Amino acid sequence: MKRMILSLMTSGFSPEDNAITRILVKVDGEDEEFNELISPYEKEYEKIALDVTGLSRSILFRDGVSLEDGLFGLRRFIFERCGEKYSNKPLLMGYKILDFDISFLKGAGFDVNELFKFKMLDLFHVVFGLDEIGFFKKKGIVLKNHRLPSVCFALGISAEKDGVFDKVKAIEGLYEWLRNEVN
Repeated sequence: MKRMILSLMTSGFSPEDNAITRILVKVDGEDEEFNELISPYEKEYEKIALDVTGLSRSILFRDGVSLEDGLFGLRRFIFERCGEKYSNKPLLMGYKILDFDISFLKGAGFDVNELFKFKMLDLFHVVFGLDEIGFFKKKGIVLKNHRLPSVCFALGISAEKDGVFDKVKAIEGLYEWLRNEVN
């Protein structure tokens, strides 16, 4: 079964007020990916969110595609890999994919009901649940919080690429760690 990692970068934390700035889908274990910057549209761009992503409005204007083109490309990328009538359903996974990414896609007009035809795995909820039942404590692992960089650090997962935290690499590493450690 193919695994696809979905990760959005946004200009803030509210799908009502903030914009999608990048859409990334990576086919796990392959070089194949969909990676589009989204040109600014009528939403707020919080300075802190742009600082975290290393993006600026000028970069987004210069290199970005329209939101409509980005969403169309996302749909085409995912569904072309599923076969006719979704016969090759991938596992669509992410970190806070259900709480964050899906809400931004829905707010942008993407038909998220199509995504729910796939198997979905939100690693945030897995980590949170395991922490709640004491799994990490029993292994002598202390999670300071449930943010992805903190979880990766606590578990010894290398998630840097060119000296910068790489969310997709972190999700791939966390999935493999959980697969190996949770019986």
